[in-house]
Amino acid sequence: MEKKLFVGNVDFNINKEELKKIFSEFGEVTDAFIVRDKQTHRPRGFGFVTFANEEGAQKAIDNLNGKEINNRELKVVFAEPLEGEKTKSTQKSEKPKPAKEPVTEEETTEDSTETVEDADDSQIEETVEETEEDSEEETDTEEDEENKEQ
Repeated sequence: MEKKLFVGNVDFNINKEELKKIFSEFGEVTDAFIVRDKQTHRPRGFGFVTFANEEGAQKAIDNLNGKEINNRELKVVFAEPLEGEKTKSTQKSEKPKPAKEPVTEEETTEDSTETVEDADDSQIEETVEETEEDSEEETDTEEDEENKEQ
C-alpha cells in the first residue's frame, strides 16, 4: 500500500526530480511533489513524497528526518490528511450518514433558546407573525430590485 511522506524545510532550489532521487535510495518512489505558491509559483519549502510501500517510507524517515541537505535540516514524517479531507482508505470504510431526523416541537428555533414546548401561545403567535412579516419584506425587496432592473 502506498505511503505518503511530508517533507519539510526543503531547499528552495530543489526540484521534484531531485527530491525523488534523494528519496528513491530508500525504496520505490511513485511520486514527488514540491508545493509552490499559487500566485508567485515559487517553492514554499515543503513537499510530499509517495512510496510504493510502507517499508521504503519508514526507511526514508529513519534516514532523512533531521538530515541536512543544502544547509537545511529536513523534517520527514508520514503525511496526514488535512482536517475534513477524505483519503481513499477513509472513503471506503466510512459508513453512510443517516438521514436527518425530522424537526420536532422540542427543538429550538434559530432566534430563541427556548423550546416550543416552553413557550406560551402568545409567544408562538408573535414568532409566526414576525416570520410572515420577514418573508413579505423579502418578497417586496426582490420585486423592487426586479422593477429597478427593468
